[in-house]
Amino acid sequence: MTNIIVLGIILPYICSIQTNKLQTKIIRIMENIELRIGNYIMYDDGKIAVDINILRDLNTYLSLGIKPIEITEEWLLSLGFLSGVKLFDSIRYKKGRIYVIITDSICVFAIKNEATGGYCRIKKLKYIHDLQNTYYCNENKELTLKS
Repeated sequence: MTNIIVLGIILPYICSIQTNKLQTKIIRIMENIELRIGNYIMYDDGKIAVDINILRDLNTYLSLGIKPIEITEEWLLSLGFLSGVKLFDSIRYKKGRIYVIITDSICVFAIKNEATGGYCRIKKLKYIHDLQNTYYCNENKELTLKS
């Protein structure tokens, strides 16, 4: 189990989609700002990785304008995903058994079931830190920038 920081409070981050009221309320309050050490965010017009100092003083950093980073092709490639394959109105990026599928309106995380050819554990994503957290929960590996 991993921890997330919400307004300076450490809470357990369960690695699955849950519908309990507390988690739903946290998501609405934070607008998808669930951060772990190593998550990438924008600060002062540049990307930085979250460290312990940011988590200790999260409210200050929020007031100074840290922002989530939207998922883009450039970010996916820099995180080690293979170039996208176009299929109808979507582009699929692959890293191992993990796919990120982008259309004009949404971006989803999916795990391909090689036996059936279908996808499972599909989740809508918008930001890089969401992708990092979801990837970690499913692969037990950090998603970091390629050297």
